[in-house]
Amino acid sequence: MRNVLKKIKNKDGVAALVTVLLLGGFIVEIAFVGGTLVYLLTGTNLGVRLSAEALAAAQAGVDDAVLRVIRGDYSVSYSLPATGSASAGVEIGYGDSFCASGAAAQDVVATSTGAAFSKQRQLVAHMSVECATRVVNISSVTEISV
Repeated sequence: MRNVLKKIKNKDGVAALVTVLLLGGFIVEIAFVGGTLVYLLTGTNLGVRLSAEALAAAQAGVDDAVLRVIRGDYSVSYSLPATGSASAGVEIGYGDSFCASGAAAQDVVATSTGAAFSKQRQLVAHMSVECATRVVNISSVTEISV
């Protein structure tokens, strides 16, 4: 009788081991799929947020370029730190010389490239500046694909 009981106990242990391994495998698989989904969803949201930060940095660069033109600072190219991890590179183009030969108005183009990690957005602002009063009329601000 004792031999029969030992054989039954041994078989019960084998069945429990298989059950525990199967359940453990399912739990690990569910955890892996859940982790992958969280990673993909977070990565998508992070990319959108970084793109928005790059656009905000580019807009800040355009605004700074307009202020520099109004103040009479005609730096051709400079860098502008913006929010957190974003920065903007700004280029101001106005031809050979600003308001040369008694011109009434000068056309100015400001190009600002905002960057946040791997995302970049670029804005181009076309403006006209009255030479005597430095009144700036912004005709357009457009986004250019980078």
